[in-house]
Amino acid sequence: MKRIIFIGFYCLFIAVLQAATTIPISNIYTWSKTALNQYKGETITFPVPVYVVSTSSSLSVSVHPAYTGTEVALPGSTEYANQSITNSAATFQLNGAGTHRLGEIVEDLTVYVNSSSSVTYKSGKWVANSQAQLLQGPDMSLIDQKGQHNILVCAMNLEYYLVSGWGEGYGPDNKSQHDKQRAKVSQALALINADLYGLVEVQKGTAALQEIADDLVKNTGRTFKLISATSSAQSSYTQSAFVYCPDVVTPVSPMFEVSGSPQDRRFMMAFQSVETGERFFYSINHFKAKSGSGIGDDQDKNDGQGSFNGTRVKEAQAVLSTYESKRGMLQEDDILIMGDLNAYSMEDPIQLLVDNGMTNLHKYFYGHNSYSYRYHNEVGVLDHALVNSTLLPQVTGMLAFHINSDEDDCHTYDGWCSDATMFRSSDHDPILVGLRLDSVQVIPTTDVYIETGIYSPTQNIVVHNAKREVGKSFYSIYSVSGQLVEQAEITENEFAIRCPQSGGLYIVSVYANGQLKQFKIIVR
Repeated sequence: MKRIIFIGFYCLFIAVLQAATTIPISNIYTWSKTALNQYKGETITFPVPVYVVSTSSSLSVSVHPAYTGTEVALPGSTEYANQSITNSAATFQLNGAGTHRLGEIVEDLTVYVNSSSSVTYKSGKWVANSQAQLLQGPDMSLIDQKGQHNILVCAMNLEYYLVSGWGEGYGPDNKSQHDKQRAKVSQALALINADLYGLVEVQKGTAALQEIADDLVKNTGRTFKLISATSSAQSSYTQSAFVYCPDVVTPVSPMFEVSGSPQDRRFMMAFQSVETGERFFYSINHFKAKSGSGIGDDQDKNDGQGSFNGTRVKEAQAVLSTYESKRGMLQEDDILIMGDLNAYSMEDPIQLLVDNGMTNLHKYFYGHNSYSYRYHNEVGVLDHALVNSTLLPQVTGMLAFHINSDEDDCHTYDGWCSDATMFRSSDHDPILVGLRLDSVQVIPTTDVYIETGIYSPTQNIVVHNAKREVGKSFYSIYSVSGQLVEQAEITENEFAIRCPQSGGLYIVSVYANGQLKQFKIIVR
């Protein structure tokens, strides 16, 4: 009997020794994996959500998403230069967790620490961005954050959708590859089930567009028509074009081409809601890529914007000029600008549009926490949605549907692990925007938000719609220098936080519903 008691005591002793320690992380943006050194050989739990940031050779995770420099900071700034360093410092290898996608999130991650750069998975709660979730379709609560939409608009880069002329060096090399590309793209567009599509990198001519429209009709049971700049069936160049459901919207203007080279990549057109009669301009664009070598204004300035920034600025100016010239003719002010602009959110072309009255919907709804494209395991927004002040009140929500940027490249139609699913149907994520074209101001209902602006030390900061039935919600307040002021769990749907007592600029980070949002406030 004494021996049994001793063995039981020994097991209890070992269990106590192996209990997980919750490590302190006061600021996710300054925390470094070097802090793991002190826990080598121990089991620990992370108090904050952990993000998958790389799946290229092994599963790598970080305590914050890895955004590219010019997505969150001005080109050439100190903050831009430090972003990659910050990303690398917080990234470590997670072994034994199975197969996951970039962008998935795990709460209460418990691991065994092998070293400062490697841990072994013990347990955790995976809460966001899995294939199973995405197969259910776009999260309509994010499309309808400010009321119910009556028009769903989608913009997507199809990564050179080609139906003939194989072996050009772009797109599929043969019909077998195209058939797989077609299966992937058709599944993606049908699941999105938008009313109006703006598509870029489609083979110039009507054949590719007709195939896309025919597949939408077959897979959704709805009517779709195409609008192309050319009447010829085929050509070896790409175009931007429209596919729309005439039961919901109808074109009420010609297809205006935005000037500049290359041709057929920037178009603007006015559409009318069949239900309400309200109109808006839809501008679909494919700006000049960053690759290659430019001269003069197009030379890479090593500020994060890459080559041909000067051309992209001119393209943004041309979009504005075309809009100004057509709005009077049609007596319509509302405009939605979408497409692959090949510039991250803080770069010159996007800032030009914002400075001229356009609202960046990625920033409006998600702060610095949205992306549509992955490059070298850093993410950012290349696929934009911007609106002017008259259309903004009629936007119900927007969403980057992460079916592509978070997938390994091997899943492409010509990849070694390719399949016929919608995942990695392109290298860019489709962007969805909900509109309610009835000229009625819509009111936020489900979006997580706080009122930004100036507060006094006696006021409360109210976090709206942050408490979720599934998963944790919490907030953090940082000074502009990055010092953590306060951090706690959110327990109520309308949660009040007392303002910092010292004046200054503060960043309020809110994690809820698998997303991290940031808001700026001034206390004085």
